[in-house]
Amino acid sequence: MKDNKVRLVALPSFRVACFSGFGPSPEMAAWEKLTLWGTQNGLLPLQPGTRIFGFNDPDPSPGSPNYGYTFWITLDAAQVYQDAQIMTYPGGEYAVMACPGVEEIVELWKRLNQWIEQSSYVYGPYQWLEEVFLKDGNPEIFDHFDLYMPIQKA
Repeated sequence: MKDNKVRLVALPSFRVACFSGFGPSPEMAAWEKLTLWGTQNGLLPLQPGTRIFGFNDPDPSPGSPNYGYTFWITLDAAQVYQDAQIMTYPGGEYAVMACPGVEEIVELWKRLNQWIEQSSYVYGPYQWLEEVFLKDGNPEIFDHFDLYMPIQKA
């Protein structure tokens, strides 16, 4: 696993299938949808070159336990898929930090925010992301995450 130093990454454009959940633990609702669909379509266990990203959608609101979360799983550009929302993400420039587990996500997002305040970058205009890494491609075993903060030159 990488250390949690900030690295700059240019994500290319990619095609994804999207799965969303809403409620007090929307990550699990969205994950269940993704894993069922991904297994049925031969993408899970995770295939080489396939990536999974997630993000709050919508963000938590003060006073409410409910919020949304969406997962994206990358797709081959030529393959036709059914029963999922498919979109193309344009990509972008990111500051990225490795995160060993769910317990550290909030603290490491804070550290990325502190990093940008001291850098020559400002927040970029595209989606904040959390990339999910699975142990041996197994959708039942999370290994770690990479946190992707969108950036652009100030």
